[in-house]
Amino acid sequence: MACTGRRRSSVVSTFDVTARRVQILDPLGRAYRQAFETFVASTDQVRLAKQYLTAVVDQLPHRRIMIDAGAGEGGPTRWLAPSFLRTIALEPDPLRLPGLRTNCPTAEVLPATIDQAYIDVRADLVLCCHVLYHLPRSRWAANVCRMLGWLAPEGELVIVLENPASDNMRMVAELSGVTLDLAELAAQLDVPCTLETVPSTVHTETLEDAVTIAQFVFGFAPLNALPDRETLTDYVRRRFADPAGGYTFTCTQDFLRLRRPGFHQMDAR
Repeated sequence: MACTGRRRSSVVSTFDVTARRVQILDPLGRAYRQAFETFVASTDQVRLAKQYLTAVVDQLPHRRIMIDAGAGEGGPTRWLAPSFLRTIALEPDPLRLPGLRTNCPTAEVLPATIDQAYIDVRADLVLCCHVLYHLPRSRWAANVCRMLGWLAPEGELVIVLENPASDNMRMVAELSGVTLDLAELAAQLDVPCTLETVPSTVHTETLEDAVTIAQFVFGFAPLNALPDRETLTDYVRRRFADPAGGYTFTCTQDFLRLRRPGFHQMDAR
């Protein structure tokens, strides 16, 4: 899941009870919106992500400029922008730009990808929230290095993905073969970093809602790896049924934090 509700740039997989496989729907369409609203109403992930990121901002020595690299429709951007003098939001998907501008009217919106964006300022916070799903893994390190170059001294880059051991990501791995792990990225980087995990949970009362939410994470999986409806429903019924009633599964998130040293620290190197 994503703290922004972000998925594949122009279309997203979502569950259709009449179809044999997970379907591809317009992210601006009613079905997508309903699926996302069902998730938000059933999880503590959004609240805990906001709490965590707010604490990160509070710890920054300066709060002048923030860059949200892949802002979607501006969820975390809207939370954090009031803490900064200036906010820059990158979003390459033209379908998401109207929502981003509505939700974050004071942000400077750049319709560009991380590797295309021209950034001529240095930021105290660069946020990359559930964006790496949409990039080839071979390009992760290069994109991280580019974002690190946008940091001011003592600035911080925060990258967010769902934890591979969460129930959601285990389901994706088992049904599609796709695995994504920020720990692997951290091991590739030649810079100090911290990986922190924030547990999150989904609970629904009905199987239909549980399946709707469970399939949401398949938006970044290859189209030929999407499960069929029966397989997904059976998986959710068997693996996520809660003995106390309803369906419960984890959507735990990882936060990879990289801090640029201050001037005095750089001079000492």
